[in-house]
Amino acid sequence: MRIKRRIKRSSRIILPMVLAFTVMFSSAVSAAENFFDMSATSEGSEHVVLENFESVTNLLASSARGKAQLDLVGRPEPIYYGHHAAALSYDFVDGESGTSAAYLNFRDPDGSMGRSVPGSPTALGLWVYGDGGDHWLRAQLLDSSGGTHTVDLTSTSGFSWKGWRYVKFNVPSAIKYPLKVNQIYIAELKDTNKNRGTVYFDRLSAFYSNSQVYGLDIGGLTPLSVGETVKPQVYATYEGQTEPVLVTDGVKLTSSDDNIATVTGVTYDTIEALAPGTVTITAQYGDAPKSQYELHITADTPHPGELLLSGPLHMETSVTGKMRTSVVYSVYGTPTDPVWLTEDISYASDQPGVVSVDQAGQLTAISAGTAAITASYHGMSAKHDITVTDPVPVLQSIELQGLTAVTVSDSFETVVSATYSWMEEPVIITEGVTFTSSNPNVATIDPKGVVSGLMTGSTRITADFQGKSSSLYVTVNEASGHPKTEMRAAWIATVDNIDWPAKGVTDPEQQKLQFITLLDQLEDAGMNAVIMQIKPTADAFYPSQYGPWSEWLTGIQGKDPGYDPLAFLLEEVHKRNMEFHAWFNPYRISLQGDVNKLVEDHPAKQHPEWVEEYGGKLYFNPGIPEAQQFIIDGIMEVVRNYDIDAVHFDDYFYPYPVTGVDFPDTDTFNQYKGTFTNKSVWRRNNVNEFIQNVNAAIKAEKSYVKFGISPFGIWKNKSSDPAGSETNGLESYNAIYADSKKWVDEEWIDYITPQIYWNIGYSAAAYDKLIDWWSEVVSGKRVHLYSGQALYKIGSNTDWSNPEELPNQIKYNRNYEEVQGSMFFSSKWFRDNALGFTDRLKNDLYRYPALIPAMPWIDSTAPSSPQGLKAEFIQEGVKLSWSSAGDEAYYAVYRFEGEEAGNIQDPSHLIGTFRKSADTVQSLVDRSVLKDQEYTYVVTSVNRLHNESDSNSSVTVKTGDNGHPPVTPPVDPPVTPPVTPPVNPPVTPPVTPPVTPPVTPPVTPPVNPPVTPPVNPPVKPPTTPKTREFSDIEKVGWAKSAIEKLAALGIVEGMGQDSFEPLKPVTRAEFLAMLVRAFQLEGSIDLQFTDVKPTDWHYALIASAVDAGLVQGVGGGKFEPNRPITRQEMAIMSANALSLFADMKADDEGGALAKFKDNSSIAGYARSAVALLAEKGVIQGTGHDRFTPKGIANRAQAAVIIYNLLNL
Repeated sequence: MRIKRRIKRSSRIILPMVLAFTVMFSSAVSAAENFFDMSATSEGSEHVVLENFESVTNLLASSARGKAQLDLVGRPEPIYYGHHAAALSYDFVDGESGTSAAYLNFRDPDGSMGRSVPGSPTALGLWVYGDGGDHWLRAQLLDSSGGTHTVDLTSTSGFSWKGWRYVKFNVPSAIKYPLKVNQIYIAELKDTNKNRGTVYFDRLSAFYSNSQVYGLDIGGLTPLSVGETVKPQVYATYEGQTEPVLVTDGVKLTSSDDNIATVTGVTYDTIEALAPGTVTITAQYGDAPKSQYELHITADTPHPGELLLSGPLHMETSVTGKMRTSVVYSVYGTPTDPVWLTEDISYASDQPGVVSVDQAGQLTAISAGTAAITASYHGMSAKHDITVTDPVPVLQSIELQGLTAVTVSDSFETVVSATYSWMEEPVIITEGVTFTSSNPNVATIDPKGVVSGLMTGSTRITADFQGKSSSLYVTVNEASGHPKTEMRAAWIATVDNIDWPAKGVTDPEQQKLQFITLLDQLEDAGMNAVIMQIKPTADAFYPSQYGPWSEWLTGIQGKDPGYDPLAFLLEEVHKRNMEFHAWFNPYRISLQGDVNKLVEDHPAKQHPEWVEEYGGKLYFNPGIPEAQQFIIDGIMEVVRNYDIDAVHFDDYFYPYPVTGVDFPDTDTFNQYKGTFTNKSVWRRNNVNEFIQNVNAAIKAEKSYVKFGISPFGIWKNKSSDPAGSETNGLESYNAIYADSKKWVDEEWIDYITPQIYWNIGYSAAAYDKLIDWWSEVVSGKRVHLYSGQALYKIGSNTDWSNPEELPNQIKYNRNYEEVQGSMFFSSKWFRDNALGFTDRLKNDLYRYPALIPAMPWIDSTAPSSPQGLKAEFIQEGVKLSWSSAGDEAYYAVYRFEGEEAGNIQDPSHLIGTFRKSADTVQSLVDRSVLKDQEYTYVVTSVNRLHNESDSNSSVTVKTGDNGHPPVTPPVDPPVTPPVTPPVNPPVTPPVTPPVTPPVTPPVTPPVNPPVTPPVNPPVKPPTTPKTREFSDIEKVGWAKSAIEKLAALGIVEGMGQDSFEPLKPVTRAEFLAMLVRAFQLEGSIDLQFTDVKPTDWHYALIASAVDAGLVQGVGGGKFEPNRPITRQEMAIMSANALSLFADMKADDEGGALAKFKDNSSIAGYARSAVALLAEKGVIQGTGHDRFTPKGIANRAQAAVIIYNLLNL
């Protein structure tokens, strides 16, 4: 008699890609005969099993830009419940560019689309077996009105796990019941991650309560004979778990017929068989859905009918795995569902020297060969064959590394590294790689992996090696200097206190101080304009007849803040000679949906007929003419009463759509449609008329006030309109009825700033493709194009972890004369300096000031030149003074060395712009002069629309010997870049520096490396160092002495067998190791890089370098220690090392770099480092007057540079 049977939990090691949890539980009441497995009524607090995946009936696969196939799988494949799971195989490898997807489609028994779900569930869930593909798992639901609702089950790359995991997702609140499950699918947005694989699905359920348990399963409950007792175990399913969790207490079992089987025990957890028959055993646990199981009691001892085994088919020596066995009984000729066995089961191996197995099913692969594992249970047995091989490195993936931008006629080298199983470090691949360019007219790649830029545009460079591929998306730019005119603006968002004022700060003086600090940060970053949100939600940051005081000022809507914020903001902005664009949100009333929460005198309460609630927010109805006019009147209140430079709208017109819910304006359409028969066309016309009327009103009041809009980045996709962009995203034309292209075509606005908040190469909406498209739209139009760029995204995810992403966007903008600058969202992110971007602006991209581009269609008349320009050297510097011409708004001041004025179109001579004061005589002091220097100054007048006078007004002055080094560096350049790259502490540049090198590999060393002993050398060589002999350094005679001397000091090491391999590329880790040893650095910190492990040989060396400030990571949590180092990276690290011992900088940066014909290819953050080392003779060119900044450095060059550093 079996007195007790319980499932024992044992520890186990799961082999990758092998079943993580193959336990076969006693399933709930069989659903084979029913469409739904109803554990209880859907109106109660239970669940419904919608699909058990025991057949493919009413299931099918489909795909987009790829292939998909649906199968059923059985053991020994990973199975969860019952006999089968659904296997969705996908292949995105050969699909075209763009989003690829593989769909598992559900149908009702009548063949109609979608699987019907009874009642009103709050959530759905299913078991998903992942393959580690890093894709996007999503679902699509249908509601009763025909609306579709897409639900994210993971992030865009979050479907990354291997093995089973329970995935739960909530039903959208806006859905209209009853609903259907239409699809569960895998999507891939990135062309760089188009792979193939197979994933499994099992047991899709709907849930009707808020329980955190998504299923109970009864384990170990097989048919019983009369007189037997058993204590089954119950398992609970939780979201995100890889297997159900054993419930140790709190479970209550009940029987439907105590005469056949009864539940006994203090905690009602033991079942006793009393008489032949069938009963339903119910398991209850808290608020979890109940589990029910049909238990069969027989007069005779029941006998198993079949054993089902699952486990690995292939193992490698030293690897462990797990066998699992389930049993199927036959009751009155009908097989039961499989039940997982943990007791009374024994295992044996016929070749224990090949694979050993213990009685818990634990496997260990010992040697190569084949073994049969036998499982025995109650007189039955089954076999499972396993083949064991010795571990062989298997190619897992390859990675193509290189730049992401190159200039026309320039080139750069790529590196391909391969990752193999059983090998800790990636291997550099130099042979057998096939390279292709998707757009060879833009850039080509030769068989050696050298990319050459041919014309502006973008292309995808792909490397293929032994069935694996990797790619880089590369943009090609024209070589360009710094523009004299360029919009450089930042949004200052006040809604929800995003940027200003800080949430909870209501004191006027603190608010003012915060704003001054914010403006100082923007000015320091090179901004020349701000877009200030002054009417975020039908309220105001100024006293207004058309709305209450904003709640974002005081925390209480309608409360007077005690001052006029707009007047203060304007004064501070203009004081810095920045443009002030007054940002209005025309239709948005409130971020919440209850009009009763608004203040009593709110216009929305006074005119409730204008108001619509949609998506939990309140809006003015754009289709009501009176509402439109009210909004225009509110805008004109500001235009009349304040000296703003522009009126600005963002992307909010009709609200963004709530899936399946239409904006509630049917009554308005019927009332005001006129001759329109199509509501969408009527809505777009409402917006168009509003734009026209706003522009006309502004120009009638103050012709010089600009009008600009920042719409959603996509007008239409080319797939829906040949005139659209090469994108595959939401269309503002159809989604929010914003015909932004028409606004440009009709010239109703002065500038347009599409919000292109996507990265370069993003498959659905590539930044570069949209810049291409918008440039064509504005070409020939009297409308400026500024790019709206996502400053807030830097470092936020993998796509934005490259420090060169936003700099490359700015450089790409400058390829087009139509792109007149950038606007960044939003201001607070400049302070964070994510990935060094703010420093990059200051020291490189916005190194020199820029005037805002003029708009000649508004005004093309330049003001008169300043009169009576004088210069005088005083203790503080050079004092300039001149007389106002009368009609200018500000002045541009230029400075040239020597006694002659140069070209004022060169922004490197622009000291800055200065707002006109109320005095007749204007003056300023240039505090950045050096003593005993002769300077010539030019001052021009500029009007408020940025038309500049001629440069007739100039004066020359000589500074005296009482001059002193300035507090700020000389203005030419205005901020001398430090030796370190633009991050504090110093960091190495990313893998993708902004410009690319020529093809010529770096092979030419310094001709005569300096040998002067150092004054205070960081390394003291022994008196008679032992010379290390290498057999292969005669071919690099120029480096032989340096290599031998450094080797004797232990600074460089050989490669074994008396070889040095001098021409082998040196990696980032290897070069840092040389620096750390040479300068005897001993600091250490805990590294957080995902690709540097404590067990790596270079861990401590990199930690010392990072701690000393020589280097940081490359973004995305990586360091890339095994990537070959570029010459400019090597220069930066070397200069950083020097800075530890002396404050050194080049005496003549421009002159030091001028000797290199390719100096324009040196990244802005590396220029000062290269100049210093070149000037000191530490580093020289690669021949033909070139530096080759992105060329790969070799071990011989690295040794010579280290030797030269030690001999400065």
